[in-house]
Amino acid sequence: MDKKQSTWAVPEKDLRDRVCQQIVQAVVPNYGPLVEKDASSSKYVRYTVVALDAQLSLHT
Repeated sequence: MDKKQSTWAVPEKDLRDRVCQQIVQAVVPNYGPLVEKDASSSKYVRYTVVALDAQLSLHT
């Protein structure tokens, strides 16, 4: 996920910051319930909710 999106370029800093914030606000709250819903998902999940939030927040 992060590798592909990290190659995107948004030259305008304000717009880039808003896009990053919107992504974090859309993805992180929905990721936790998705991961917790299925007990077998732990072998497929690469990031915990905290790690995903931290990874995405690096770009904001």
